[in-house]
Amino acid sequence: MTEVAPPAPACVSGMWRAVATDPADQANARLPLRRETDHFALHWVGELVTAADAEAAGKHLEYVWGEFIGRIGYPEPDCTRAEKRKVSVFVGADYGLIGGADNLGQLGTWIGLGGVRDRFGLAHERTHALQVGSGGLRDSPFTGWLFESHANWMTHQLPEFGPRPIARCCRSTIRTSTLAPRGCDTATGSSWSI
Repeated sequence: MTEVAPPAPACVSGMWRAVATDPADQANARLPLRRETDHFALHWVGELVTAADAEAAGKHLEYVWGEFIGRIGYPEPDCTRAEKRKVSVFVGADYGLIGGADNLGQLGTWIGLGGVRDRFGLAHERTHALQVGSGGLRDSPFTGWLFESHANWMTHQLPEFGPRPIARCCRSTIRTSTLAPRGCDTATGSSWSI
């Protein structure tokens, strides 16, 4: 007989609000809040991001939220709090793609200009923010590979990046760190070459 885990308790209801940037974070504290979605607060300076790109990124992040939290069942950040904190998304001209939390524990994503249009990258880094928000396996020098593999796996659960027949998969633009067409097994989470 297979035992099934009991369902997770329902989250406390509350309002999602943008939070102030850590004032000690001089690089990001200067980036004004420019756009909000239900769960995300996007920050950038000047005309770095077009309105169309900001809207598309916000829509994609909300889609990823719905897939990861709604469909897959990943734990919702701030589940036990009535004061819900939106995930901060900081866009800087010289940023790469990073997800996690700031020194105050506020979930965030730090992306460069190209990252605004990178649907795979946004989902991957969103996973890193969720990983930090769930509180598991943090502050260890031994978990980086697991976090990267898990972020790749989560992103490949989205229909646009999901499993495909092997012939089609190996001809596609696989976005794992292996980038090798050895088989679709490497496209669904592996973060190193095997």
